[in-house]
Amino acid sequence: MAMGFSLGKFFDGPFPLDYLTCAPRDLPNKPTSLFGQSIQAGILSIFHSGNDRALDIWEKQVRKGHIKKVHDVHISANTLEIMGANMASVFITTPIGIFQTLGVRLPFLVFVVKNLRKHFMFDVLVLDDKNLRRRLRFTNSISTCRIKPHISLIPLALDDGWNEIKINLPEILQKTYSSAFKETVRVQVHGNCRLRRILFCEKTSSDDTLPADVKAFIATAAREAAVEITQPDTESLRSQK
Repeated sequence: MAMGFSLGKFFDGPFPLDYLTCAPRDLPNKPTSLFGQSIQAGILSIFHSGNDRALDIWEKQVRKGHIKKVHDVHISANTLEIMGANMASVFITTPIGIFQTLGVRLPFLVFVVKNLRKHFMFDVLVLDDKNLRRRLRFTNSISTCRIKPHISLIPLALDDGWNEIKINLPEILQKTYSSAFKETVRVQVHGNCRLRRILFCEKTSSDDTLPADVKAFIATAAREAAVEITQPDTESLRSQK
């Protein structure tokens, strides 16, 4: 049975309303961009569970669950396990603080994630050519696409075990809002999953564009996840506005 979301907990920004009360780190007091001023080409990695400082640019929230490193026997590597009784209340998010943005202009987003046969979701906050922030929420807890002015809930089909998820951000924005992609503002990963890699890239037409460890993973353990976007009914869109 699909699990519903309480969208009232979220505002048109990256965090739950009560997030700032539990943030353990000092927050920037002016707008900054992690990657906006850098030359972006090829691959940009924002998470690798094998790194000792994998969460350096990430904030985390845990309520009735855990976020911890776990050695996965199927890929013989350390992973980050995100688990919680309520997937919405356990997550990692980047960048840190509401005044920062990622500023990533690369169009493809790639996840290497393990399906734990539980509800799972991740959010991608993007900026379009109308200078509007759109939240794209991918989850395996729904079966049909739901589009609202500032958030789209998109069904995510995962195979058992490890998956490689490839997200074409410009294509999804065009199909959901008829707008063009400018940059990714934020990425937020909720329970329940094991996470190996998150990266952006220029193209995914060939595995030659991916890092060696991801290519090795694909060859041995990955099964691609299918992200299906269905064109919404016009009448339902009118009723949501």
